[in-house]
Amino acid sequence: MIDGIPIKIEKSNRRSISITTRTPGEINVKAPMYVSKREIIKFVESKFHLLKPQYDRLLEVSNKHSFTIGSTIPYYGKEIVIKQGDQQKGIVSDQENIYLPQNNLDKKTMIIKWYREQARAEIKPLVEYYSEQLNVDVNKIFIKEQKTRWGSCSGLKNLNFNWKIIFTKPELIRYLVIHEVCHLVHMNHSKKFWNLVETLDPNFKQNRSELTEYGVYLLGF
Repeated sequence: MIDGIPIKIEKSNRRSISITTRTPGEINVKAPMYVSKREIIKFVESKFHLLKPQYDRLLEVSNKHSFTIGSTIPYYGKEIVIKQGDQQKGIVSDQENIYLPQNNLDKKTMIIKWYREQARAEIKPLVEYYSEQLNVDVNKIFIKEQKTRWGSCSGLKNLNFNWKIIFTKPELIRYLVIHEVCHLVHMNHSKKFWNLVETLDPNFKQNRSELTEYGVYLLGF
């Protein structure tokens, strides 16, 4: 434990030590079998000044969203308020609020289902538009929950998108779709790939950088 933060150590036949704060409330360390616990702690202490801001931000996001009436949740790049609605079924929303139905015993499950529906409704038309622009075929679109990725493209021409992308701004959702659709042309991150992305999104560098900042939501929410 360092500064009151628990350290979870996982040893394997690896060659180096890696440190992450992927789990809210603890520091995760992967280390070679031969490295002692004392050496690991010493290494973590040497990197703690770099880890602490990331840890604090992750914990802040994790603790912020309680899914209770009156609390806020991220949506399209801002925070909206959870309120109790008058309707019997289904979630209703506007620019500032989300209204839960009368039957809302499991608020978190209900809201995440709504998030997934919103993400699919936003992503599907964009995929159709940009795949047509590039004259490429898409097999299937999947809306998933992933801990480390916003999206991916498979060799079977399936496009996978993290439903949490709906937390971000519309231009970042658009950038992600363009990124994955371009992978149907270039299954790599070569210069040709990025040139193609730029033809569809001239501001892709700024959008890519900003999307990275939202990465804390992949782990903390």
